[in-house]
Amino acid sequence: MIILYMVYQKCNFGGGLVNKDELEKLLGKHRLWIDGKEGGERLDLSGKKLRRADFSDCDLKGSIFREVEAIGVDFSGADLENTSFENANVTNANFENCNLKNINICGAKMDGINLEGAIIGKGWGACVGIHCIWTPPHGDDPCGQRP
Repeated sequence: MIILYMVYQKCNFGGGLVNKDELEKLLGKHRLWIDGKEGGERLDLSGKKLRRADFSDCDLKGSIFREVEAIGVDFSGADLENTSFENANVTNANFENCNLKNINICGAKMDGINLEGAIIGKGWGACVGIHCIWTPPHGDDPCGQRP
């Protein structure tokens, strides 16, 4: 519950803070969805504006962050496997020690992100029109471009 409270305190959704109960409900439904339980619903924050949100150590598998504007968001230690960041604008975000297997970053702008220790699966540059601006870890360049 502490993590949910921290997310509530730091997260700006579409120009206003989502109240604590709404956020807990969204993340709770996502947990049920992951577990295949009744009442579950995939977390979909498409088109929302996230400022300094703290999703550290959250299980966000399969979430949708399509066309989100995420600035200063902390995803450290989160499980983001099979998550979509399609056409998202992600700036100064922390993905340290995240599971980033099979994420969709087609058309995403990722600038100033920290990928230290992140598990990066195949497909980071598999789609056409990808726009990455970051320094890849260990010399790997999934976007097919060198800074």
